[in-house]
Amino acid sequence: MDATTQGKGAGLNRGVAPDSYLEYDDSGDISFADIQRRLFWLADALWRGRWIVLAIVAAALALGMIGTLLITPRYTSTGSVQIDQQTERVLGTEDQEPAQAYQDADRFLQTNVEVLQSRATAIRVAQSLNLFAGDTFIDTMGERVTVRDGEDPQLVHRDKVLDLLHDNLKVDLPVNSRIANISFTSPDPKLSARIANAFADNFITGNLQRKFNSTSYARTFLEKQLVPARERLETSERALIAYARSAGLIDIQGADGQKDQGSSNSTTLSSLVELNNALSNATANRIATEERLRVALGTPSGALPEVYSNLGLQNLVNARALKNAELQDELKRHKEDYPSVVQARAQIAELDRQIHQSDSNIRRSLRDQFETARRQEQALSSQVDAIKAAALAEKDRSVQYNTLRRDLDSNRAMYEALLQRYKEVSAASGIAANNISVVDRADPSLKPTSPKLILNLAIAAILGLLLASATVIARELFDDRIQDSLDAERKFGIPTIGLIPQFGAESSASQELGRARSAVSEAYQSAATAVLLSSATVTPKVLMVTSSQPGEGKSSSTIGLASAFARLNKKTLLIECDLRRPSLQSRLAGIGSDSSGPGLCEYLARQASSPKVYHHELLRFDYVLAGVTPPDPVQLLGSPLLAELVREYGKKYDQIVLDGPPVLGLADTPILASNSDGVLFVVEANRSHRGRAKTALARARRFDAPLIGTIVTKMRVSVWSGYGYDVEYYSYA
Repeated sequence: MDATTQGKGAGLNRGVAPDSYLEYDDSGDISFADIQRRLFWLADALWRGRWIVLAIVAAALALGMIGTLLITPRYTSTGSVQIDQQTERVLGTEDQEPAQAYQDADRFLQTNVEVLQSRATAIRVAQSLNLFAGDTFIDTMGERVTVRDGEDPQLVHRDKVLDLLHDNLKVDLPVNSRIANISFTSPDPKLSARIANAFADNFITGNLQRKFNSTSYARTFLEKQLVPARERLETSERALIAYARSAGLIDIQGADGQKDQGSSNSTTLSSLVELNNALSNATANRIATEERLRVALGTPSGALPEVYSNLGLQNLVNARALKNAELQDELKRHKEDYPSVVQARAQIAELDRQIHQSDSNIRRSLRDQFETARRQEQALSSQVDAIKAAALAEKDRSVQYNTLRRDLDSNRAMYEALLQRYKEVSAASGIAANNISVVDRADPSLKPTSPKLILNLAIAAILGLLLASATVIARELFDDRIQDSLDAERKFGIPTIGLIPQFGAESSASQELGRARSAVSEAYQSAATAVLLSSATVTPKVLMVTSSQPGEGKSSSTIGLASAFARLNKKTLLIECDLRRPSLQSRLAGIGSDSSGPGLCEYLARQASSPKVYHHELLRFDYVLAGVTPPDPVQLLGSPLLAELVREYGKKYDQIVLDGPPVLGLADTPILASNSDGVLFVVEANRSHRGRAKTALARARRFDAPLIGTIVTKMRVSVWSGYGYDVEYYSYA
């Protein structure tokens, strides 16, 4: 009969949910029932080891309490600084960094945090607080300096101070914030506040120093560049002056190197320009005087335009007009020879002569002006021609001069630019604004931040629970005793068909079985039912009960099963096959049994035709005792008479139960198993060692014993196990 099939059937009526037998499926996933079973096992293990758990947790809490009280209180002081990416421009000439992206801003802030935590900042803090002098700081922190052979004590002391500053410093920069919190922890609250503030101050000072150092580098670089630039400027100026002197060139540029608008850069060209302008003016003047003279020559006397602009001539013309008027008035009254008429005519003649003389003078003046303008034009023209020749010659000599001039202008522009930049950097370096500012100063803490009693006790409790759980689990894993049915199934690989509770020392199995409603009787009744239902095809008629070692309740289980089968209206026969240590007679004595007559040993030794069959009135089953203990039980059990006897009784009885010997070290069990339809393995709870029991089962499997399952005896009822029987419920008669 297949053991697996038997096991599944055997588990239908034993107080355990059938789905508790679910195991890993073919895909390797863990079923929900398997998880429940594991959790159930863990909870049961913790309950069984609850006193160990309580002891370990209590010890952990005590250690946590003692450790907390022994730890030196430490105080934490916290200050904060604000870190900005850009600073205000004081002079307006400082370099201004462009706005940066979010990632760059995050890197910028993180960089400043790392600078704050750097060794350089710690050195500045130690120097500012004079922490390198003496061991006061190290003693306050509760540390000691250990100097090994070959080490410099000063360097070791210095490194210890810096390590303490670094290890007890904490810089926290919250997300989406530019305010960094600077915390320092020490046994002295005032020292914590001093060091936290010192870190903030030296962080700001260091930032300014780095900026000053960067501008100092720029100033040094510009100073180095100014010296050769000035030398090049002086050299180019000397070269230009020397060439101008040798070439006879006179530069009329200003001292600033810039020439006037519209002017040339030499006297010759300047003179040429001026003479050319004068020649143009002289030509225009000559043309104008020539035109006036031509007009005067073709104009009658007294009609010249200059007459109208000459006041004296106009007076003469006006006087002649008056005299003509007087003459006409006199001619109306007197004759030609009248003295007043003659006088008037003489005055008019004189006025005409004077007018004619003035007209002649004007015409002669115009002619003289024309001649003067013509001669000036000729003279200027000759001078311009001479200056042009000199300017062309000077142009040939000014090619090299212009080259030197351009070199001079370039050197002057370079020098002035460097000088201007040097002045700006020098001015900005001393007044650079800082992008780091203190938000809150650190104050001495009034309460210690560590140790925290509640937190330490909670941690101790958690660690104690973990250690206790690990201890209990390790104890369960290394403890090969069988605790319950799940434990037996997991360790042996076959189902458990019965759980037999442990009864008191004042009672025996037979007495418990004599009471139909006792917990032991009901447990065996459930096991017998599971045996009958272990197979859907053939019910194991001949059932052998064995164990791995004596004293596990094997014989009591055979009596209990036989009684249970009898209560199920099965005609049952119990055969005692343990010929080495028979015990049925003593177990069944005193409850109405008669032990006189031949036993199984006498029958197998052919000293009797058949063993005597006894009937137990109270338990209602028949039984055959082992009889006299033989010297060689194996030889007797190997006789064919045993198989014939079993076949013969199989015709008369519905159920036969064989009380077999233990498996280990005996050859009796394989012989009995070969004459059985099923084998039940009895395991004592909290006693049977898994190694011994598994060896016994392996031996039984090697001789193809038809294993049905196990019966766990002497089971202690536990509220965690889920397999307890209420003794009080079954205690009434």
